[in-house]
Amino acid sequence: MVAQSTTQESIEISNANTNVNKTTQILTLQNLLTLGPINVLSVTTEFGLQDSVLGPWEYKNDHNCIVKYTIQGSDISHSIRLDHMLTRGIPTTKRSSLAFRWYSWIRLKAIATQKNLTINSVLTNEGQFLSLLHEVNLYYTKSSKVCRDEGLEPNRGPQSHEDACNLERLHYYGKGTIKYYRKTTFLQLVAKRYGENVKAEYLVDPTTRLISCTDYEEILKDVHSEIIHRYSRHEKLLENFAGPQCNEDRLKNERINFDVKFTSASSKAKQELNTNSDLSLQKVLEPTEADISEFYLRKCNLCSKVRWLGKRAAEKFVLGSYVYGNLQATTFIFLGLQNRRP
Repeated sequence: MVAQSTTQESIEISNANTNVNKTTQILTLQNLLTLGPINVLSVTTEFGLQDSVLGPWEYKNDHNCIVKYTIQGSDISHSIRLDHMLTRGIPTTKRSSLAFRWYSWIRLKAIATQKNLTINSVLTNEGQFLSLLHEVNLYYTKSSKVCRDEGLEPNRGPQSHEDACNLERLHYYGKGTIKYYRKTTFLQLVAKRYGENVKAEYLVDPTTRLISCTDYEEILKDVHSEIIHRYSRHEKLLENFAGPQCNEDRLKNERINFDVKFTSASSKAKQELNTNSDLSLQKVLEPTEADISEFYLRKCNLCSKVRWLGKRAAEKFVLGSYVYGNLQATTFIFLGLQNRRP
């Protein structure tokens, strides 16, 4: 009995000495994902419980490293020693299809940028590619509202490194993230940022290198913001997510050429008045893109001329016509924020 106890103590001391002599090693999520489609819950090593789901994790002896995980698409958790995982693989799990439920090309590129990785390096490195697929899936799993807003469908993205060559899966993004777009605003921003020459070059060749991939996607975001801040009253005229969503959409003519003209109601009204003198006086017109100073059109029932009225005056003459004293020659000249009469 004494001899057995002594032997056990010797084994424990031997193991302890072995662990002391081993250098600290790093286990990454990329390493684990090459073994199979799993979601890591935690890793327990000689340094204790490390509950990071993305890693990296420190350990000395793979015999003492326990990985707790779930197979992607399942909520059942499993635990396995790292040395067994490395030599035997993940039990009952082979590189199955439909491993990554949620995916967006736009989100994949965004995460790569955050990590200072080029998209080309990610696509050619299996470990990095699978790691980012895992992070994208995890992001949308935790952000279900974003997932719905972007119109993502499950299991539409890449499921393995081989799918990096499958452009239909690789470039999938659901509806996208750029809700509002029109070509007119896009060209205005291009001319403002790069000049008329680059704008002309883009009209000839939308894939021109004069506008980089990153800048192109930034301009798309600026178009969306411009419409929201300056033309919000015209949002109902636009088709949501109709424009390009990423640099790869430059080749899609239907998207890059989507446009809506925000016609000035004042210009339209003047044309109608010239061609139709019996235009109903009840019609109340509001200025739009060209008339941003809160002025309204009214037709005088004395001289039949179209007048500009400020908001307060327009509210008084809600029927669309008015009489200014008894002066038939009265005219109002629109000068920015000033009105005058002779």
